[in-house]
Amino acid sequence: ARLRYRRRVLAEAPSGAIALIFTDIEGSTRLWASHPDMMKDALAVHNNTIRGLIAKFGAYEVKTIGDSFMIACQGSSSAIDLCVAIQLGLRDADWPAELMKGICGPLEQNGTLLWRGLRVRIGAHWGLPDRIADPLALRVDYFGPSVNFAARVEGATNGGHVCISEDLHDVALGQCEAAELVDPLLAPAHVPPVPYTTTDLGEVRLKGVPGTHHLLCVVPDELAGRVHDVNPGVAPPSTCFTALDDKILKPAARSNIYKEDSAETKADAQVAPIFGNCPLLLAPSAAPE
Repeated sequence: ARLRYRRRVLAEAPSGAIALIFTDIEGSTRLWASHPDMMKDALAVHNNTIRGLIAKFGAYEVKTIGDSFMIACQGSSSAIDLCVAIQLGLRDADWPAELMKGICGPLEQNGTLLWRGLRVRIGAHWGLPDRIADPLALRVDYFGPSVNFAARVEGATNGGHVCISEDLHDVALGQCEAAELVDPLLAPAHVPPVPYTTTDLGEVRLKGVPGTHHLLCVVPDELAGRVHDVNPGVAPPSTCFTALDDKILKPAARSNIYKEDSAETKADAQVAPIFGNCPLLLAPSAAPE
């Protein structure tokens, strides 16, 4: 019976090389301390929104850790689509009225609603993790360096943004170029693509990971006004707490998580066009004038 259980649980979860996604609510500790009742309701909205999209995109909820999600996807392109859809879904979610009155309230730019609700960081990576069936949780969990790396990618981004590794980007691009994504696991037929753009962030230092690593920011076209800050010595903005009367978000200083010459990297970063729904990374020399 135990063997049958293990086989059943393992069969339900992605295997082999997969995309690993981590999410985290920016500023959640401060929000829980100052508005505990509101956060109970807001967390329910957050969880229901993300779980609905996990099911829609055929992904796998590995577990929640506090107010963070760990998600596994068999396909790389569908993983990026899911990340983008989560940001749009959170913007349009039915948030508590108290949250909308000031903290994480709606912010527009040129008539476009860019910010609304909790700001959630999302990081994703492609790798080959170990997996094991958890008899208590009745779920599969994943372990290994690729899991740790995915978590660090999430920690390097801003609230309201999606950051992906070069590995995930390249695999997704290869899948798009190789075929019309006939594998239903890679692109569920019932899920329309969400147009997005990728921006090369260059080489980034990740906490606890030696060296620098090439990352990209993915922004849905509807939220193109959201800008990922890659200034050296400047942390992602704590957007829930920096909305001023003039509706301008200002980043707060933090330890340098980017490489020392990232100012040059920022100058070389290029916004990539879209081929279908696949990111095309442009080298600086190939960038349009």
